[in-house]
Order: sequence, then C-alpha cells, then structure tokens
Amino acid sequence: MDEIDVSKYIGKGYKENSSGPDFYDCYSLVISIQRDLGKNIMDFRHDAKSKEERKKAISDGKKEPCFEKIEKPLAGCILILYYNNVPQHIGVYIGKGKVIHATYDRGVVIDELRTLNVEGFYKVK
Repeated sequence: MDEIDVSKYIGKGYKENSSGPDFYDCYSLVISIQRDLGKNIMDFRHDAKSKEERKKAISDGKKEPCFEKIEKPLAGCILILYYNNVPQHIGVYIGKGKVIHATYDRGVVIDELRTLNVEGFYKVK
C-alpha cells in the first residue's frame, strides 16, 4: 500500500474527546483511520490519564501489545509527534511523505512528514 485515502476526514474540526464524524481529537482520528484499515485499537483516552501515559502505553506495548515500533514509515502507520519538545501528539502516515492529524487550531489536516518532529513510527500488528 503506497498511500491511503483519508479524504473524508480533511477539513473536519477539532474538539477534545470527540470521536467524529464532524469533530476529532488527534487520537480519535487515529482510531477512525485504523478502523477504516481493518485494525481495531484501544481507546487510551479512557484508560490513560494523560497524553504522556497514552504515548508510553503505545511505545512500551504494555497496555496494547499490537503496536510495533518500526524504523521507517509505512502507509497507515501511527506516528507519535513532539510538540514543545514533549511527545504529546499522534497522527497517521498516509504515504508519499504526508501525515494526517487533528490539530486544535487547524482541525484535521495533512502536513508534510519533513515538517513534523517525529518521536517514532508504530505499525499496528
């Protein structure tokens, strides 16, 4: 898979703790896209108290063993992103150097991977 179609999400608004279809936060967007790809992942927003705990659960694989850290991005993989030098944001690599994510100020957007500060890439097993 070289690229995934995420056109139905572009331009949707941002609202914390929302789950679509008109508003998403960064994690609910990831959950929705993964479901579109046939993957079912846990909603850490209800199991982890902080964004840092969500990131740790994904990267450590303790709460959700279906994540595997990978060296290079593959279409559909999850990215953990740094904002203000803290890993606190998440998005999906859609291929061809592009990432979709939900931002509080721009809503659901696609950005170039090279413009983002990536902590790591994670494949859903």
